[in-house]
Parts: sequence; structure tokens; C-alpha cells
Amino acid sequence: GRKREVVVHRCRFVEWQPAAIDCLAFCADSGQLALARANGDIELVTPHHEGAWTKILCIRGGPGASLRSLVWADEGARLLSCGLDGFVHDWDLGRLRPGRSLDVGGGGVWCMDGHPQLRPLPA
Repeated sequence: GRKREVVVHRCRFVEWQPAAIDCLAFCADSGQLALARANGDIELVTPHHEGAWTKILCIRGGPGASLRSLVWADEGARLLSCGLDGFVHDWDLGRLRPGRSLDVGGGGVWCMDGHPQLRPLPA
């Protein structure tokens, strides 16, 4: 048989810095998965055909960002996060930044959970 030679030129335009995933929150209403990375980034992904996932957006974390929990609220209309900075953030997913932030007044928040009939959100 004939042998073919393939020439590959390897380029590195971006120095990729992988970051561990610290927490996940799946929204059954929208089918989106929110994930928080160790570097403070929040990513939204959605299932695509054939089992693949597609990244919808990425909110870049700031210096020292420490996310410990993510929660979907209002049937997937709002994404909330908490962390060791002592704040609960309600994210503006259209502008890719915190919409509102609430100081819990007691130090870092390690976890929170949502309940459709409970207001305010337990943290």
C-alpha cells in the first residue's frame, strides 16, 4: 500500500491554564450546567447532541475569587454563588458580572441550597 505522510505544524497562541472544578449546579428547567472553577471562573454549559457539551459563556473570576457553591433560582432565571469572601452574588448572565451582592455578615459561606417555597435563600 501507499504510505501518506502528514506534516503537522504545532502552534501555541494561548498558554492554557487548566483550573479544577470546585462545584456544579444543574438546572433541570433550562438544561444548563453551571460550574465554578478554582480560579474563580463560572462557566455555563449545555448538552448538545450525541452527548457532547457546549460552553455557552464564561464569567472570568477576579483575583482571590473563591467560589464554594452555585444555586439556580427562579426556575433557572437566576444563578447565585457564594464563597469565602462572605458574599452571596446574584449573577447578571447577560452582562457577565454580578448583578447584586449581599454581605452575609458572618465570614465565608461554604454552601447554600435553594428551595422553591423558601424565601430568603438558606446559606
